[in-house]
Amino acid sequence: MTNQTIYTNSLDLETLKRWMVQQLAPVIHLPHDQVDTSASFLALGLDSVAAVGLTADLEAFLGRTIPPTVVADYPTIDELAGFLIDSGMTATVSPSIEPAKPASPEARPTPPWFKDLAKRGERLREAGDLFEPVLTDVDGCWANVNGRRLLLLSSYSYLGLNGHPRINAAAKKATETIGTGLHAARLIGGTTEIHRDLERTLASFKRTEDALLFSTGYMTNIMTIVSLTSEGDWVIGDAFNHACLVDGGAFSNAKFVTFAHSNMQALETQLQRAGSARKMVVVDGVFSMDGDIAPLPQIVDLCRRYGALLMVDEAHSIGVLGRTGRGVTEHFGLDSTDVDIHMGTLSKSFPSMGGYVAGSRELVAALKYSARGWIFSSSMPAPLIAAAKAAIEVLIDEPQRVERLWTILRRYVDGLRGQGFPVENAQTPIVPIMCKEDRQAFELASGLREEGILVYPIVYPAVPANQPRVRTTVTAAMSDEEVDIAVAALGRVGRRVGLTTI
Repeated sequence: MTNQTIYTNSLDLETLKRWMVQQLAPVIHLPHDQVDTSASFLALGLDSVAAVGLTADLEAFLGRTIPPTVVADYPTIDELAGFLIDSGMTATVSPSIEPAKPASPEARPTPPWFKDLAKRGERLREAGDLFEPVLTDVDGCWANVNGRRLLLLSSYSYLGLNGHPRINAAAKKATETIGTGLHAARLIGGTTEIHRDLERTLASFKRTEDALLFSTGYMTNIMTIVSLTSEGDWVIGDAFNHACLVDGGAFSNAKFVTFAHSNMQALETQLQRAGSARKMVVVDGVFSMDGDIAPLPQIVDLCRRYGALLMVDEAHSIGVLGRTGRGVTEHFGLDSTDVDIHMGTLSKSFPSMGGYVAGSRELVAALKYSARGWIFSSSMPAPLIAAAKAAIEVLIDEPQRVERLWTILRRYVDGLRGQGFPVENAQTPIVPIMCKEDRQAFELASGLREEGILVYPIVYPAVPANQPRVRTTVTAAMSDEEVDIAVAALGRVGRRVGLTTI
């Protein structure tokens, strides 16, 4: 997408919309007259790279900086153009739009949005090797990183199932009998008996009527929210929800709003504002950056009172919460039907890949024939399917892994308190070490790396700008001695960077 800007006077709404259609039509491979300006960018097929490109082109065209989330905040041409006009960002741009001359094959300049993204990457690289270290020889809660053996205090393998011989054997058998890929979408040759077998297993495990597999957890949330809502609906999410729930609401045609984290009065206010509109409330079961548990009984009560669907993302609660690891509903003693849409991932407690939705037969049928990310994506590979099913079976047969996880967590939290860390509110194996500023989070993570502990700094925009942290996690694979090693290292580095004085 390219353009040329002439600064004279203001644009009107229709001219700006025509310019956007002119820019987007070649990218989404549609004739200009077939671009629906009221359709969401996601529905038009605009991917994240193209969205960044549109933002960069708008900045060049208007001659001013535009909020980086503008395409997500105003997810249709009509809404985006209206925002730009109403906010006065078009005040100095001529309505005369001239088509740009195509660049010669020899020139091929780097697109400006590539440069913008590269700058962000450079800032991350300035932190050294804190991000994207290369792990080899992963064994339980240890791995080799750049030639050093480090203790993983950042792993999502909550139950310590990665490398379990029963799971490895299941994946190997599936590879030998089916292969590593099916080369087709589910509706046209990509469904095997093991896919349906895993879906039945998930439904039974979650005590629902049916379940549906997706290739990734991120896509599961996006597609579920987008497919089940339409214009005029409301999607209401907790302010601390994971990015994929936020993106699902933003990419849908529904009105997307948030409520203050776990604040039931704020949730009720949004439900009241929605009035008679169809409503969907979306929350994490366990919030991935803070480790706290959603107050599900109160949320269920409000959803019933106001006639809202309830979707719960259990990425970090399956295998963690509940006596048998069945998640947040088991934790609170709720019935599975109290939640309309149970979402989860297969890549944390379960050592595989992908996501799923569990619920009623009607829910699964609706998603099968409306979720574009399911309809048009290749089927999950058989080895991953077999590994996930075997992992669920291991958890059912070995529920003591959940108990062991919580024993480890209690030892870890007690140790941190003894070192002077304020972790009194730790509720799950995700235990953030809060820092005063970004620099301190980077210093803590770097210092722990030197001590042989692998963790990562978490800063804005992953968390609020004034709440940087180092997120730590414990798993059932850890021994008491390994917990003590981690606690002692945290104490030493915490004192060095000014987090504790004990």
